[in-house]
Amino acid sequence: IAFNPNTLNEFVIMYTEYAASNLSYVMGTISGTVISFGTPVVLGGYALDIRLSNDPHNLGRFVISYRNYSDGQKGTLNICSFQSGGLVVGAATTFTSSTSSENHVAFNPSVANQIVVLYKDHNNGYYGTSKVGTISGNSVTYGTPTVFNSTNTSRMQIKFDPNTSGSFVVLSKDGNSPYNALIIAGTVTGTTITFGSAVASVQDSILWPSLDVDPHNGGRFVVAYGNTSAYKGIMFLGTVSGTTVTLLGEVDYIADRIFKPEVNFDPNIQDRIVITYNSGSNSANGSGGTLQATVMDLDNNTPTVTSTTVMGGGVYYHKGTALDAANTGRFLTAFSDVSNSKLITVVIGDMSSPSSTNLTTTNFIGTSSAAYTDSQTASIVLKGGVSSNQTGLIAGTDYYVQNDGSFATTAAVPSVVAGKALSTTSMLIAPTVVDGVDGSQGIQGIQGIQGIQGDTGSNGTNGTNGSQGIQGI
Repeated sequence: IAFNPNTLNEFVIMYTEYAASNLSYVMGTISGTVISFGTPVVLGGYALDIRLSNDPHNLGRFVISYRNYSDGQKGTLNICSFQSGGLVVGAATTFTSSTSSENHVAFNPSVANQIVVLYKDHNNGYYGTSKVGTISGNSVTYGTPTVFNSTNTSRMQIKFDPNTSGSFVVLSKDGNSPYNALIIAGTVTGTTITFGSAVASVQDSILWPSLDVDPHNGGRFVVAYGNTSAYKGIMFLGTVSGTTVTLLGEVDYIADRIFKPEVNFDPNIQDRIVITYNSGSNSANGSGGTLQATVMDLDNNTPTVTSTTVMGGGVYYHKGTALDAANTGRFLTAFSDVSNSKLITVVIGDMSSPSSTNLTTTNFIGTSSAAYTDSQTASIVLKGGVSSNQTGLIAGTDYYVQNDGSFATTAAVPSVVAGKALSTTSMLIAPTVVDGVDGSQGIQGIQGIQGIQGDTGSNGTNGTNGSQGIQGI
C-alpha cells in the first residue's frame, strides 16, 4: 500500500490477483470512513514477495520489488509514479540473473535516486545478499553484490535511518535452527556497502519478523515478531551507533498465536508505533484468525501497550499496512478475507489518541442490538443477555471491552470483561455480579437427650480360704 503524497486521501494497492496470478494494482480513495476503489489494472507476471519503498526525494514516486515467477523467479523491480488521474508503472527490470527470493528494497534518504535491494541468492548457498542501485529514468544500474549473512537467510527487510546519513538496519531470520532474528547495521558510501556484526534476538523460534526505523529519533529501531514455541507476540527496541547494534529488553504485546505482524512508527507522533497482525490463527498460513492492531507508546524506551483493537475477522493472510503522513494517526491495513472468497479487504485504523477513552471498570452495561446513528433511539442488550449482531468471534473465547468500544481477546486498560463468544456472531454479555448481604446469625440448637444408664456390674468372686496354721509345741 502506498499513499499519494500529492493528493489527499488517495492510495494504491499493489497485489497479485489470486485466480489468474497476475501482478495488478488498484487505486483507492478515502472519504470519512468509507473507501472506494477504481478499476483494477493488470500489469502481468506472477509476482510474489511484493515489497514497496517510497522515494523521499521525489514525492509520489515509489518502487516495488518482487520475485517474478514468470521470468525464472528473478528479482524484479518496477518504478512507479502517481500522476494526475492515476498511476504510471515503468517497465520491469531485474536485479538478479537467476533464482532469488525473499527480496526487499529501500530508498536511501541521503542520496537521490539511490536504492538498496536485498535478496536470498539461491545460487550461492541461499545467502543474504545486497546490491546498491542507481535510478536513471525508468532504468536501474546495480553495483557489485555484497553478502551480509553467509548462511540460509529469510524474511529480509531493510530500513534507512533518515536522521543519520547513509545508515540503515537489516533484519532477517536465520534459516537454520534455532531460528533467531538477526539484526545487522550497515552504511552506504558511494556504491559501497559496509556491514557490522549480526546480533541475534533473545528469543528463538521466531515467525515473520518485522522492522521499522524511528523517523524522529536517530539510531533507534523496533522489531516485532511472533513466537512459535510460546505462542505470543514479542517486540523489542534497539539502537545503532555506527555499525554496532544494541538490543533493549523484549516486551510481549499479545499473548496469542499470531501470524505476519507488521510494525510501523507513526510519522507524526513521537514514540508511538502500531503493530498489525493476524491473531488467534490455528494454521500455518494464518487462516481463521482476526486482524488486530496494537498501539504502543515508547516513552523513555519503555514500551507500553495503550490499546488493542480487532479490525476484522475471517483473515486468511495479513497483506500489509501503510501510515498516512498527511493525516495524523491514520493508517490502512489489508488482508485476504477467507469469508469472502479471499478477496483483499482494506480497513482504516486510527492511533492518534489511543489513550483517550471514557471506559471504566463499572460503566459498561451492554451492547447495541444493531447499528445506529446519532440521535436515533437504540435498543441495548444488557449484561446477561445474548448479543447476536457480532462478527469474527471465536466460539468459547472470552472477550474484553477496548478503549474505543470494540471487543478483543486481550484486556485493555482498564480491564473490562465483555463476555464469552457463543459463535462467530453471538456473545453472552457478562452478567453483573453483585455480592449478597451477610446472613443473620442462626438460632441456638436444642440440647441433646440424656443417654440411658448402663447395666449394674456383676459381683466379684469370693476369695480363697487361707491354709491352717501349724500346731504349737
